[in-house]
Amino acid sequence: VRATWGSLAGLGATESLGPAFWHRVTELFESNDAAFQQYNTFLNRGYDVPSCDADCKALTICGLRALRAENNCQVSTPGLNIRKRDDAAVAADI
Repeated sequence: VRATWGSLAGLGATESLGPAFWHRVTELFESNDAAFQQYNTFLNRGYDVPSCDADCKALTICGLRALRAENNCQVSTPGLNIRKRDDAAVAADI
């Protein structure tokens, strides 16, 4: 982590990899698309890397910053979502 993102995020040689560092890394990802795409490649271990457009990038960065369910980045829609269960799909899982 220090070798990959440290110099790009302005990390000193003895500085902690604490919350401030990780926040600077997310700021780096916002401003430096090449760094973000490298992260995306690392995330997928370089195999079959999916493309990540601006919305995907924003959601990924938001997720890195939140890291807790109560701070998730999904936009909720008011109301109930009730769907009929697909019995054939359930039977296939058994």
